[in-house]
Amino acid sequence: MASTSTAMDRDRQFDPDAGLLSNRAFRLFWLACGAAVMGGLLAGTVGAGGLEVGEDGSGNRIEAIAICVFMFPFFIFGPLNGLLADRLPRRGLMIGVDLAAIGLMAGLAVLATFEPFASPWTLTPLVVGGVTVSLLWPAESALLPAMVPKDRLARANAITCALAVVAVVTAVLLGRYLADRFLLRAAFALSAASLLISTILLLLIRRQAGQAQAVSSHGAGVGGLAEAVRYIRDHQRVARLMVVTMVIWAFGALVWIAAPTLVQDVCGRQGLSDVRLFQSFLVAGMLIGALILTSTGDALRGEAIIVWSLLGITLAIAALAGCALLPISSGAAFWVGSTAAGAAGVFLCGAAIACNALLQRIVPNRLRGRVFGLSELAGAVALLAVITTIGIPSWSNLAGWIGWVSLGAAVVLAAGVAKPLSARLRRGPLRWTKQFWWNLTEFYCRWWFRLRREGPCTVPAEGPVIVVANHTCGIDPLLLIASTAHRLIGFLVAEEYTRIPIGGRLIHMIGCVPVRRDGHDAAG
Repeated sequence: MASTSTAMDRDRQFDPDAGLLSNRAFRLFWLACGAAVMGGLLAGTVGAGGLEVGEDGSGNRIEAIAICVFMFPFFIFGPLNGLLADRLPRRGLMIGVDLAAIGLMAGLAVLATFEPFASPWTLTPLVVGGVTVSLLWPAESALLPAMVPKDRLARANAITCALAVVAVVTAVLLGRYLADRFLLRAAFALSAASLLISTILLLLIRRQAGQAQAVSSHGAGVGGLAEAVRYIRDHQRVARLMVVTMVIWAFGALVWIAAPTLVQDVCGRQGLSDVRLFQSFLVAGMLIGALILTSTGDALRGEAIIVWSLLGITLAIAALAGCALLPISSGAAFWVGSTAAGAAGVFLCGAAIACNALLQRIVPNRLRGRVFGLSELAGAVALLAVITTIGIPSWSNLAGWIGWVSLGAAVVLAAGVAKPLSARLRRGPLRWTKQFWWNLTEFYCRWWFRLRREGPCTVPAEGPVIVVANHTCGIDPLLLIASTAHRLIGFLVAEEYTRIPIGGRLIHMIGCVPVRRDGHDAAG
């Protein structure tokens, strides 16, 4: 029995000093998510490829329609998907969805051998891909905390997001290539193969590691969704994260859907390749943002990532507006706009990763699937609202007012960010200059030295106190400072260090006491 128990627990054993990918359960889960995303998106891209028109403006409109068709299942089924993720074993649900999608892809491949798809049947792969991804997302997001410790959730979400971006790009490029050559059967076969790989990887996760929740007989149907809605309503942090989710999806859609107008009408570049290049900056920015948080995510506070990311999104959207409104050359407008789109991608991805990680930490396991299902719904509503307003209608003078729309969106977001940003700068027991240096020290220690504090801080928040600690190396003072959030700890320090140009100023600022090396009297 002992050996069996050890084997079952092996997937969940995790060395906190090792990398995430050394965790077998997470590694299999991570690869399975990437394979599932690629399988769903590949089919969707083939469907979209059958609708695209070409270099003219109608192609951009049809791309917007394809995005709406793919995302519509997120809007329709989001809450139901979340309910299923709480009612059924999550790993089992993901396997079932993969198997169902494999069957549908196999059926589409058989149909494609007899005759090419004709509109509106080209929408079928889009719908199948959208339903597959929308079903998997709440279960994946709710299952992830069972794979890694809570203090690694930001990094786990970041590395998962990075692989998802790579999978999306691969699926889109491969899907367009196959659709242009009418290789539909090959496309559906590859999609089914990718989903089959996802199924196998999920099956390789041992049951105890993949079992995220005990299935409850309570909270089914409308009552279960109402319970999740009440939970969101009664918890302001979760409600604010829902709003952040809507902002992320809405502004991501705005940058993507405004690209054709900015590139073709404002910058005067009529080629579809120029539009794709502009949009590729957004995607590349998302990948860069995910990679940055893969390295630093666990060293940063989630709320800080969100607030500063929203500020970054505001500035990026304002820069896009400037490209359309300011009298600059078309070449400069294109490259400034592309760079702004890349910056928007970095900050959009950062906010999304931090938002997911915070929801996974805050929301109880029994409600996590439903909350992520409602988050899926909220994001889809925001995205569809932007695309159906800007991308699908044939506006006669879109180039004339897209800059003002972007500027208005940036102003609204700036007004929303101003209050939490101001509160964040004022928060804490220290003056803002000391608080800045403390935050920098905490980040450095948590990132570079993997600092973790076990249990609550035992240093009193106020009153006199003497901290007696072993001094084993030069970073000991930094580690003590970073571990004590509510006050600055001063130290006895050799007098000559106070004469270092920058270091000496910091030593005086935190209240260190300089002493001479002979140790017989204090110098201050």
